[in-house]
Amino acid sequence: MRVGIGIGISALLCAMAITATALGDSAYTVEVRVAAHSGSVNTRRRVAASGQAANAGQLSVYLAPAKCVRRRSAEARLPKVKLIISATVVGIYTQSKIFTGRGIGRHYACAYLTGLAPNPGVRYAAAHVSYRVTAS
Repeated sequence: MRVGIGIGISALLCAMAITATALGDSAYTVEVRVAAHSGSVNTRRRVAASGQAANAGQLSVYLAPAKCVRRRSAEARLPKVKLIISATVVGIYTQSKIFTGRGIGRHYACAYLTGLAPNPGVRYAAAHVSYRVTAS
């Protein structure tokens, strides 16, 4: 009987830990999309970032000619990277912007949700998506 109770308690504690992790991870989310994954040079497209932030956070979306890096601050220092969305967000949010595809090849939209005071710059969530610019 004691073994059964011990196993039951262990299973309950594991389930509680998994639930706490899942709830903690969902407090800050970001997803990024580019409306047309492939299109010719000078084609207008929309980039959109959405998600949720339990507390106020800084949403930054960059267009980059190379794969996204881990930290927003490092992304901002890379050459040929363009900040396209910068907004303070809280709760459920969606931000979008229209841009024109330039430079033939694969490009990336890199989204970062970072903290504001008292945790400035702390990364809460990040996401990326690739898109392709083709010749006419």
